Amino acid sequence: MSKFKIGVLSTARIVELGIVLPAKSMNVELYSVAARDPEKARKFAKQHNFTRYHNTYQQLIDDPKIDIIYNPLPNGLHGPWNIKAIKSGKHVLTEKPFSSNESEASTICEIVRSTNSFLMEGFHYSFHPVWIRINELLNIGVIGKLKKINIVMIMPEAPVHDPRWSLELAGGALMDLGCYAMHIFNRLISFGGGGPQIYKCRTHERLKNSGVDEKADVIVNYPNGLIGTVHCDMGGDRIEFTIEFIGEKGRIFAFNFLHPHMDDRILIETNQTTVIEKLGKTYSYTHQLQSFLDYLQHSISPIPLDESLETMKLIDICYRLAKMEPRPTIVM
Repeated sequence: MSKFKIGVLSTARIVELGIVLPAKSMNVELYSVAARDPEKARKFAKQHNFTRYHNTYQQLIDDPKIDIIYNPLPNGLHGPWNIKAIKSGKHVLTEKPFSSNESEASTICEIVRSTNSFLMEGFHYSFHPVWIRINELLNIGVIGKLKKINIVMIMPEAPVHDPRWSLELAGGALMDLGCYAMHIFNRLISFGGGGPQIYKCRTHERLKNSGVDEKADVIVNYPNGLIGTVHCDMGGDRIEFTIEFIGEKGRIFAFNFLHPHMDDRILIETNQTTVIEKLGKTYSYTHQLQSFLDYLQHSISPIPLDESLETMKLIDICYRLAKMEPRPTIVM
């Protein structure tokens, strides 16, 4: 079978970890990269052994040799370029969030369903053995009935001109970090007796009247009484990505569910035992790309579009409860 050819939109920091390193171990070709500055794209292509580069994003998308588009652009540009790529007949692996708001998410889903293209949102954590093992433990009832989920997501402050601080580019803690938590809450429907409902959301604006949240605290309730909480902080003094599941008979704690290549431990405490398991410090992005390719080859869908849409719905609800506006759509 010939190799899938990948085209990359931008030379953003995440590109090396998100696609370059995973691609080296798989049946794919890093075919082309584009950037706002063609010279930057040329240098990046040479450094990372891409076959070629393109002068513009549109030229890259229009290249008939490319099978897959990887979209790591700033949040607000995910939706517009995802739509362009899908309409050009490409498959798309997009960084999260795949849109700026629920309305744009609905539009993307409609377009994808009208084509033969596949779009997957990059919730990479969900493909790693850490998350798979947690699901196994929950499903076999190791800690009994699930009562509460606590998520903490803290990262050091990004530079002042980073696009994650831009309202127009769909920045903010809920978009950059909270989307992971909302995705997780949606994935736990079977343990909650139905979908999660946002009970409370409190945000802290980075600058007054900027519309961009630096911190966010959210509480969700499920029909059967299960509670979920998340604390997001994009201006923290450390890196912390932990998740705790509390049940009637114990708890499960992951030390770094988002980047298990840094810490692959999970703690399992029950009334009888305390165990720490190590699940392997492989890159979650490698497992993600493999799952994406599995779909193209075997039609096994890892992240349904409806799941991505429901995640964006929750984010918009959070913003409204916090008396902030959902992120705007960029018209191109």
